[in-house]
Amino acid sequence: MGTQITTAIDTSRKPPQASERLQINSGLPLREAVTFQGLLDRYVSEEIELGELAHTTKEVDRSRINNHISPKWGKCLPNQ
Repeated sequence: MGTQITTAIDTSRKPPQASERLQINSGLPLREAVTFQGLLDRYVSEEIELGELAHTTKEVDRSRINNHISPKWGKCLPNQ
């Protein structure tokens, strides 16, 4: 099919240990876990406020989110 190129691999170099990987990544900011409330907020800002939904749909969605969904599920993580 095509030309195969063989490259030499340096096998003398060991992969970084777990402690070295932690030191390397220690400068990176940690991300907060996204809660269901975060997803709801994004839906409201992107779909309800900026989307092309009918006015009645927007009001019903906001009502359901604020009165039922957010109080019960807002603090949960999506994978729970």
